[in-house]
Amino acid sequence: FISSRVARFKTLHPALKINLNLNDQPHDLVEGNIDVAIRLGELNTRGYAVRKLGESPFVTVAAPAYLGVYGTPASPDDLLAHNCVVYAQQDNPLEWHFSKADKTRAIVVSSNFRSNNLLVLRDAAIAGVGVARLPLWMVDTEIKAGLLRPLLESYRLPPFAIHAVFPSSRQIPAKVRLFVNFIKEELGSVSYFLGKRG
Repeated sequence: FISSRVARFKTLHPALKINLNLNDQPHDLVEGNIDVAIRLGELNTRGYAVRKLGESPFVTVAAPAYLGVYGTPASPDDLLAHNCVVYAQQDNPLEWHFSKADKTRAIVVSSNFRSNNLLVLRDAAIAGVGVARLPLWMVDTEIKAGLLRPLLESYRLPPFAIHAVFPSSRQIPAKVRLFVNFIKEELGSVSYFLGKRG
């Protein structure tokens, strides 16, 4: 999502110089001379300035081939009988939360496949390794193509917040503010960041 938007931002502002660094691990913004980072999920931002840009809804998915062998879960409790592919880069990765009618419950799932990279988990889910919880923006195309099937659609999953993180709130350059406003507008215009497919 970000790479194509950064390219379009560059065409709108040809005088700017851009160095786009894609990495799952949080960097020290001051040491790395980074103007702004876009971060998802839980933040450890002591000493940094933060601006919330939006939210990334999540969806539970599995490949049709996997469901053909192991069955389709009808409730979160059914996941106890399934293998799940798990995002390792968070606290309590095996504890999945589901909400319905303002009630939230946690399910402790089993997993024989973990990764700190969501793209790896998407590929594992497509390959039929197990059930995954993934950002809707990451699997929207795969759902439409029939490679993945959404599960437990009457239950909500906690979204990841999307933040812009700055080295300091005192000196945010105008070019950085321009970029962050651009990304915020882009997030607000795309259906899957609003929790909608299609």
